[in-house]
Amino acid sequence: MKANKESLFQHVKFLTSIYPYRNYKNIESLNKAACYIENEFKKTGLPTSRQQWEAKENIYANIIASYQPEKTNRFIIGAHYDVYKEQPGADDNASSVAGLLELARMLTEHGDKLTYGIDFISFCLEEPPF
Repeated sequence: MKANKESLFQHVKFLTSIYPYRNYKNIESLNKAACYIENEFKKTGLPTSRQQWEAKENIYANIIASYQPEKTNRFIIGAHYDVYKEQPGADDNASSVAGLLELARMLTEHGDKLTYGIDFISFCLEEPPF
């Protein structure tokens, strides 16, 4: 299995190009990132869902793709897509989401049958003030 460098680059490029930046105040930007991530997960064929909640009178969402959802034992791999303050968030935000999306793609293409399931979760509101 080999990672697709071009896909990784495109994911980071898209997420870091969202403006205003993806902090908790910019709901539209966070929604744009969430929709992108959700669509990329759906391309893998994995069942995808949103875990939504309210904070500071806004709705936020974690995006979840599940590999072998019928398995009760679960392994969670996560990355966050929000950023701190006014920055594009390539370092541990967009790059980790790109890696998460690529892992999901690689696993589904390889088709390994595991004794456990995997939940790929792209988290929101990992950054301060939350």
